[in-house]
Amino acid sequence: FHEAVASTKDQVPSLPKPTQALVTRWSSDPFALAAYASSRLGARPGDFETIGAPLPEAPMTGGDAGCLPAVFFAGEHCARALRQTTAGAFVSGATAALQAL
Repeated sequence: FHEAVASTKDQVPSLPKPTQALVTRWSSDPFALAAYASSRLGARPGDFETIGAPLPEAPMTGGDAGCLPAVFFAGEHCARALRQTTAGAFVSGATAALQAL
């Protein structure tokens, strides 16, 4: 964890230091053991972008219509081309991090 934070800090010096971290233990989690994303019959390619889209917090003020994103999603379920892979989780996490900046 500390190595990842240090590496990220080198790439984005203005990034604040994390105040907490959540570590999953998939191998011992009875609800997630061996789980991965799977699309149902009839799913469309755009569904993965919809699942991974940020949720807005509040309407923006001023002349621009829209909302400021407040919640960002990441994980292999958000990566259309790389779903069900660690690479998909990594890429979608990087994407969400950049969106949050």
